[in-house]
Amino acid sequence: MVLSGEDRTKHAQVRGEWKPENGNVRETAVTSTDGGKTWKPWFDLVFRRSAEAAK
Repeated sequence: MVLSGEDRTKHAQVRGEWKPENGNVRETAVTSTDGGKTWKPWFDLVFRRSAEAAK
């Protein structure tokens, strides 16, 4: 899944992507301050199921 929008406080475009990865979900996000010509990494996270939820 990919979501995109505008961060009005930073005057930047933002794009986030969620992908399944080895039973987890990886979320990455990038930002652009030049109208989408170039993009810079913002964050890269992995969501893992807790040991409690796996029971």
